[in-house]
Amino acid sequence: MHQNIENGREFIELFLSDRKIAFDKALTSKRLSFFEDIVINSFEKKLSEESLDEIFAILVAFFIEKQRLYDIASLYMYVKSYSLRNDWKGITSIQKALTEKINKLFVVSLTYRSREIDFMFLDLVGNDIKALIKMLSAVFAVTPMFNTPFPEHLWIKFVEIADQDIKNFVEESGTYFLAFYLYKMPKMVYLISEEHVEKWARLILNPTTQDIHIHKILEAMEIKPSPEILFMLMLINREKERGDALNILWSYTTLSNNIVRREYSDKITLFLKKILDSSFYDIDKISQTQKKMIANIIRAYGCSSLIPDLFAIIDKPVNLNASKKIETIKIFSLVISSFAASDASILQKLKELLNKDYIAESVKKLISGQIISISKELKKQ
Repeated sequence: MHQNIENGREFIELFLSDRKIAFDKALTSKRLSFFEDIVINSFEKKLSEESLDEIFAILVAFFIEKQRLYDIASLYMYVKSYSLRNDWKGITSIQKALTEKINKLFVVSLTYRSREIDFMFLDLVGNDIKALIKMLSAVFAVTPMFNTPFPEHLWIKFVEIADQDIKNFVEESGTYFLAFYLYKMPKMVYLISEEHVEKWARLILNPTTQDIHIHKILEAMEIKPSPEILFMLMLINREKERGDALNILWSYTTLSNNIVRREYSDKITLFLKKILDSSFYDIDKISQTQKKMIANIIRAYGCSSLIPDLFAIIDKPVNLNASKKIETIKIFSLVISSFAASDASILQKLKELLNKDYIAESVKKLISGQIISISKELKKQ
């Protein structure tokens, strides 16, 4: 019935005669100029703010449904320009309509590349940081898009927002969006400065950082682990939170193939070295469970360059009553043994430890058993 609407004037007349009319079929084949004509006629007829809100709600819903994003962005710019020239409130109405649909609009727009679309989004929420984060968080809570390629201009905006106040960014972000950001951040090195990464490191490692921030980052890691962020979390001087981080990292590691482990071997080695030399906390004082996890991680990532650091832990005088220290030595001597089968020099250094008086007898017994076991395996080869 309404497929023969020829221009914006006829659209307005039909709308005013019956506001319940479904216009989808009538709008389907119309060019952008038709919608611009609706704008002109809306102004000329001096429609009320309520009528303008309804009209732009119809048009925005139609454009999104038909995925005519270029047209909606062009129309937005046209309405903004027309409103400025004529001191008209049409821009307020179209912004209201777009804001109500902004989550869906954002998802649909990700496959588009257009300055007009970029301008429209930044104009709608660009100056309201909380609104932008709220929008993104709402989108990710419903539709996690961890592997979606985001336009570069959006990433620049994300980084600008986070960089202004990292703590506030963590607080305002939904957990899924925070997980996305932290997962993608290390992969966007050409857009993200070292200073920005250092801000995240300071937040995570600063003992004055509130638990709420660390806990939210850990929740994000459970959703989508980021190895680089988990490496930082290994260094925190908080027993429970460090244990949570190690658990997440170990789960990620066991699910990763050897190629991924080799890719991260050099990076994680730098962090593990800090752990072994007790730069952030005394390794002897952490739980046996965490020590074993760290030992397993060293093995899994093949961090053979840490062998001198491991020997430094073992090859030193120890008070016989220092049970926690002896516990550390035993756990990491087993790590050394795991590398000794493929390196004769490591095996020889283990043997030399047996001749040192200051090595505890229980440690010598453990190392001796490992040497015998390795020697048997080598003979079979």
